[in-house]
Amino acid sequence: MAYKDFRVKNGLTTPTLTVEGTSNLGAIGNLTVTGGASGQVVTTNGDGTLSFSDQSSSISPMPTLIESGTDEIVPANYQGLFGYPITIEGSLTVDGVLVDVSGDGPVVGGSVNQIQFNNGSDDVLGASADLTFSTDTKILHANGIMQTGQYANNALPDSVLGGIIFITNGINKPAYGDGTSWYYFDTNEQVS
Repeated sequence: MAYKDFRVKNGLTTPTLTVEGTSNLGAIGNLTVTGGASGQVVTTNGDGTLSFSDQSSSISPMPTLIESGTDEIVPANYQGLFGYPITIEGSLTVDGVLVDVSGDGPVVGGSVNQIQFNNGSDDVLGASADLTFSTDTKILHANGIMQTGQYANNALPDSVLGGIIFITNGINKPAYGDGTSWYYFDTNEQVS
């Protein structure tokens, strides 16, 4: 079968145009497709049927202001990158990831192995030499008082292997967990 170039210079009106192989439609200004609404994109259902739909992410690039009545979303599997403050008067839903690339985020505080925490400052994360964790030994060290959760013996959480809690109700005793039950430290009796 022999094929010949098919060129349309002043428009083509036909119910169906079937193209086999690769076709060059030329510049985008040469092609008009009717339908859709402003801002929509052409999508496919995977079986060759084309349709118009809204873009999956409407925030590219990230806005500096999300106005009242406006809903923006960072969809799953997308990253929203921003390097400046974003004023949100409407709503911003982050199903994907929102990343500050300004380098102006909080300053990391502390030294190696010190645990960082929010100390109420906007610019610096707090840390203390009295609260450390070693990834090598898996030891959490607190030079000071550690307080465990306090529970009534009739309202215990599920037992956790190696967990430590404090039993109240006038009993006032620490207990440890074996993953199934809680036991008093001093008597090894099961907490009931």
